[in-house]
Amino acid sequence: MKHLKDINRILFIVQARTGSTRVKNKMTREISKGVTLFSNVIDIVKNSKIPHKNFFVSINETPLINVAKSKGVNIFKRSKESANESTDLLKIFEWHNLDFDHYIIISACCPFLKPKTIDNFIDSFINNECNGMMSAVCRRNILWDNKRDILNYKTSNDFQTQTLNEYYEAAHCLYAGSMDRLKENLIHMGKFVKEDPMIFEIPEEEAFDIDNEWQFNLVKSRFTLSKDHHGSLNN
Repeated sequence: MKHLKDINRILFIVQARTGSTRVKNKMTREISKGVTLFSNVIDIVKNSKIPHKNFFVSINETPLINVAKSKGVNIFKRSKESANESTDLLKIFEWHNLDFDHYIIISACCPFLKPKTIDNFIDSFINNECNGMMSAVCRRNILWDNKRDILNYKTSNDFQTQTLNEYYEAAHCLYAGSMDRLKENLIHMGKFVKEDPMIFEIPEEEAFDIDNEWQFNLVKSRFTLSKDHHGSLNN
């Protein structure tokens, strides 16, 4: 079957830095013996269909570089300015001048993401005409705005969640975009109008994102439990 996009023209990249403020040393602290968030995401990617030659890690600190070298993956040397930038897209994504048509970013902060989910995201992207895609989870819940006005359409008198309308919430695990749109129009993923970017539903557990210390500790206990039971979290 002919795909609409060539997987060999897609850059697959993980960006990481050691300077996390909410969770100190998040990328380099062990979540299991010999396993860190950074080494874990590399292993997840290596078990996916991503072509090795297209996979890069964008990093600049020695501890991360050492892990990348030990795993035998391609390194894009990220500048210190990029690691500290929060608004300038071309500075954050310094790799935008690499010779690829599209890119897919894989978050290092979602340790339960599975290779099969990455593969399905890739398949959806290359078989779709869209130039941007983002992972999302489907939810049913009661929502209020910042004025405490209800946002949900009322479908029952008691607001039982099973009768509420479904909605999709961004899952910050997988992002896809066009190199040209990024460079020429400063558009990352899409314009955030209907179907731009397209959304790709993933299991809620796989969207678990570490932003706080309690989340890191939960992941650590989960990995320890999995190891004790000779299981694997990333099959």
